[in-house]
Amino acid sequence: MALAYSSKSAVAVARLATEICQFPVGDLGDDDAWLFVEACGVCGTDWDIYERKIGRNFGPVILGHEIVGQIAAIGKAAAVKWGVNVGTRVAVEEFLPCGVCSLCLSGDYRLCSRTDVRSNSPILRYGATSTAVKPSLWGGFSELMYLHPQSIRHFGFNGD
Repeated sequence: MALAYSSKSAVAVARLATEICQFPVGDLGDDDAWLFVEACGVCGTDWDIYERKIGRNFGPVILGHEIVGQIAAIGKAAAVKWGVNVGTRVAVEEFLPCGVCSLCLSGDYRLCSRTDVRSNSPILRYGATSTAVKPSLWGGFSELMYLHPQSIRHFGFNGD
């Protein structure tokens, strides 16, 4: 499933430097979704990444990890697994945990090494993943954001 769309995003391209960039919105798999971003907060972690106090090796990133929006497109398996449809409003956590390490299995997914912004290893986390990692739309300072199969969502209501 694909949207005939591209998304404008505010990309932190270097320390204290932002550019508006356009990214293609590509095909979805069965297990993921696209989110129309309606609101995104700013917190101290965003500022630390923007100043490159943390995440010096991230490359260009779309900041923003306190996100609320509506499902714009969704794969069939994701719709069943998450219990949502196009138009459902959700809040999305920043964490994209592996789901299989001991921390994830114990419920401490926020501590999963795959989401640690202070790590020198590549990570997956909304607002802290490089735009070089496809599909590039990993942050809330964007019109559309990719919802990874491991996304942690809190469901609201349909906008009917």
